[in-house]
Amino acid sequence: MPLLDVRDLVVEFPTRHGTLTAVDSVSFTVDKGERLGIVGESGAGKSVAAFAILNLLSRPGRIAGGQILFEGRDLTKLSTQQMRSVRGNRISMIFQDPMMTLNPVLSIGTQMIETLKAHRRDISDAEAKRIAIARLGEVKIPSPENRMGSYPHELSGGMRQRVVIAIALLTEPALIIADEPTTALDVTIQAEIMSLMLALCRSHGVGLILITHDLAVVSQVTQRVVVLYAGRVVESGATARVVHDPVHPYTRGLLSALPGEGTPGARLSQIRGSMPSLNAIPEGCPFHPRCDYAQDRCRAAVPPLDDFEGHRVRCVRADELMAGAAA
Repeated sequence: MPLLDVRDLVVEFPTRHGTLTAVDSVSFTVDKGERLGIVGESGAGKSVAAFAILNLLSRPGRIAGGQILFEGRDLTKLSTQQMRSVRGNRISMIFQDPMMTLNPVLSIGTQMIETLKAHRRDISDAEAKRIAIARLGEVKIPSPENRMGSYPHELSGGMRQRVVIAIALLTEPALIIADEPTTALDVTIQAEIMSLMLALCRSHGVGLILITHDLAVVSQVTQRVVVLYAGRVVESGATARVVHDPVHPYTRGLLSALPGEGTPGARLSQIRGSMPSLNAIPEGCPFHPRCDYAQDRCRAAVPPLDDFEGHRVRCVRADELMAGAAA
């Protein structure tokens, strides 16, 4: 049984002008200790799917269909109190901006101790402090005991993100959801943070969902990947296979836009156009207005998500693209 099994998840946002579907029948699994990447441009539905797992959707967003099975329980059926025992305890989340997690008026140590005591009411202050210091040491915070008295504004962006990772590990969760955890950091610090997260997930046996727009990061950290476009899965499978042998034109476009993928000295490749808004998703395949391989049949109906020995692709020309025959 998977640690997390998301089945046909649908997330809607009712508005005065109609209901907008932000996540449309999305399915994926995460096994114990497995690392899954969810990739796509802004507006693809990545973060909405993650927030749905933790029941953190902003109103009027709602889960309109599907199941979210975690450790055998359907999270969509849990009460608010039951969900609190899961959120921050069995599932932790790392946000892209550490200041969304850290309270600017409380010291790092106070926040970590309070987090532990909120989830483990029988723990003493001394034991909570010991665990907090140990976690800060694990994330390579220098002089962790001294840093317990520091405030968030006294730390660099990279140090703050390390503290957030330490907090996420405090309760020994089974799964961590990291939503663009390195976006606000410079390239060198990004690499350090991702390397740290990978090492910690391995050492603690923690499952990871990494949400990002960067397939290069996904290729370094995750074992499987799900590519979203306009709220739907367009390609998924083993990370190595999807990255090195992509099939869907959208996945190919994301990869070709990475620095170093084109001719040296040439301008970076880019996918023309932009992600459609939720109230203007095209008929048929939502990607067809931006696709170099589009045909009339692409405009007629949404393609099914076909399975090619574990590599799933939502494209009517998948067979041709796999064979390299499409033009």
